[in-house]
Amino acid sequence: MARCRLTAVGTTAVAHLALVLVTGSVALLGDTVHNFADALTAVPLGVAFRWAGGRRPGRAEDLAGVVVVLVVAASAAIAGYASVVRLLEPRPVGHPWTEPADRADRAHETLAHHR
Repeated sequence: MARCRLTAVGTTAVAHLALVLVTGSVALLGDTVHNFADALTAVPLGVAFRWAGGRRPGRAEDLAGVVVVLVVAASAAIAGYASVVRLLEPRPVGHPWTEPADRADRAHETLAHHR
């Protein structure tokens, strides 16, 4: 079940990335980075709990927590860098595909909420 949700969230993140490449929107880029990070944080936690094999997770869970924090920090750094670059080199805003991007984001949020 968790693998299915991870696949669904990852799929919406890929769809979002395609829209970012078409629209060039930094706001969508920041959200896409967040979506990928959201999907990827499930991986180390799943590995930690499988590795523990029903025993107390202990160290495996601690290491998974460190990986999750690093993924979140990296996604924040990427989104922050892209935002600063766009502030220094502004481009016109608006593209007809931003509405489908919003729908893809809503689908991702729905899937992530039920994870």
